[in-house]
Amino acid sequence: MWRFLYRAFLRACGIKLDFRQNPRTKIGVCPYPRRSPFFLMLINFQQLARYFNSPRPTKNQLLGTKKLKNSKIGKTALVLGGGPSLSRLNLDRVKSDNPDIWVVNGFALSDAAKVLAPKYYVLSDIFYFNREYLLEPIIKSLDVQAFTLVLPHWITKNFPKHDILNFQHLFFDDRELSAWSGNTSPLKPRGYLSLTLYKSLALAVFMGYEKIYILGADNTEFLGYTSDISNRFLFGGFYDYEDPVGQLDVSSDFLDGPAGAFIDVAHALADLYKFKGPIVNLDSKSLTTAFPKVENHPWILT
Repeated sequence: MWRFLYRAFLRACGIKLDFRQNPRTKIGVCPYPRRSPFFLMLINFQQLARYFNSPRPTKNQLLGTKKLKNSKIGKTALVLGGGPSLSRLNLDRVKSDNPDIWVVNGFALSDAAKVLAPKYYVLSDIFYFNREYLLEPIIKSLDVQAFTLVLPHWITKNFPKHDILNFQHLFFDDRELSAWSGNTSPLKPRGYLSLTLYKSLALAVFMGYEKIYILGADNTEFLGYTSDISNRFLFGGFYDYEDPVGQLDVSSDFLDGPAGAFIDVAHALADLYKFKGPIVNLDSKSLTTAFPKVENHPWILT
């Protein structure tokens, strides 16, 4: 019954077929190139529906995170993404200066991981919890380094007995309301798109660091988009390290395929302007223009 009503709704809206003229299985995100107020409203209410259907974090889950608010006043953080600019990091100088280092996702596969010891390791992509080969290098790092894992609140519902929960960890509220809110506090639903680096930045701002430097926030992941002979829309990652996930078919992830994907990129770039704090971008050529940039910083190789 619900399937029939869903198909009838898609047919009535004129979106029963995707950009490859195949039957649509889900609406996806980003209403381009239609540009109509109706489709924009549809996408935004779809996000609201997901929010109400998502599990809420418990008070106990967020208690440890709440205690860390403004706990880093007077200290310096270095937040590292996985972009190609990560290769320009002066590892020896950073190690000597010893800032609090925040890393995400596949950092354990990078050359920097052989030298630097992170303070916080943030994971939020479900792939890292249901694919052992992705988590294995992170677990190996945990065996020799005492960093804190920062995890989405939903892991206790989706993976209640996951081995990673045996390590020291914090939680953040990973519900999304990016179309409805400008919030960046990890204690409330996100007002920005679901990028793990952004969640790291939100936590660093929340903890009140005197200075927050970022690198690897290139926002050039779109260079990993490709297509094939069947017009499938594929994403293979564009990182400092080899992406172990490989190519993913994201044809149905956006309302209008590649066109919607690049609108999503625009939204991601715009969301960075929601982050307020002493943030400095170490990559002078980054497409991230929301924060001041510096040149000739000792942490960057010349």
